Amino acid sequence: MDIEELEIFIDVAQRKSFAFVAHERNVAPSSISRAIAGLENKLRIRLFHRTTRKVSLSEAGQAYYNKILPILNDLRDAAETAHNVETKPNGTIRLTSSVTFGNYRLVPILHEFMEQYQDIYLDYILKDQVIDLVDERIDIAIRHGKLNDSSFIATKMFSTCYRIVASPSYIERCGRPQTPNDVENHQCLIFDWPHFKSKWKFQDGSKALQEVPVVGRYNMTNGIALLNLALSGAGISLLANWLVDKDIEKGNLINLFPEYQVSAHNFDTAIWLMTPSRAYMPLRVRLLIDFLKKNM
Repeated sequence: MDIEELEIFIDVAQRKSFAFVAHERNVAPSSISRAIAGLENKLRIRLFHRTTRKVSLSEAGQAYYNKILPILNDLRDAAETAHNVETKPNGTIRLTSSVTFGNYRLVPILHEFMEQYQDIYLDYILKDQVIDLVDERIDIAIRHGKLNDSSFIATKMFSTCYRIVASPSYIERCGRPQTPNDVENHQCLIFDWPHFKSKWKFQDGSKALQEVPVVGRYNMTNGIALLNLALSGAGISLLANWLVDKDIEKGNLINLFPEYQVSAHNFDTAIWLMTPSRAYMPLRVRLLIDFLKKNM
């Protein structure tokens, strides 16, 4: 069996497009069609259902995909292991995270990793939108919040929570809210994201839940911008602990409701490191994962 044909089959099964795979491989679409047709002739089965709009695995194709994928992953892993005996870790890693977390927590430490491994290249996609790890060929994704069911491998890096904060200058000028309801009377700095724009949630020690509407003149799509506004005295804001705790410790910000759990959506949140669910993982990717675990 031609390994290249099997690789093309896996790519088409994952991308669901002959044309997309041809573009990625920089070949004519007809060559992808010929490779799949050749594999189907050898197996004497139809691997894909084809229409003018989409390509999907047949029942036999899905069964074949499920068996072939781990075998190809083992072959890649064996080749990577043998290659690493003779060479240094090399190649490109594709990493993604939110804009704020990336700029605040990852960008400052990534240079240390890249200096250590001179033959590794990094494609870093900073987006607040959740992107498809398979379609974008992502090796590592850093995700926030409550983990939903997923076919990907997820490792919890650390638990997170939120604080409602303001600068001492704002408190001196506008007073400190004493109860959650007082927040309605203050200038709120609002994160322009679903669940964050209209209300903040408060939960006391008895787990009693209170939701407070929030209004403000500032709507921002970036957490660092909100942090800078809060530091400048523009208002009060709901921000993640990993973003504000250093400034709280320095006295630059005041945690206004330390006796409450606060959130805009979920109270059970964390930072997760996610990788596609496959056994094969290049050494360069494993090295970056170990580095992130150690430094985050």
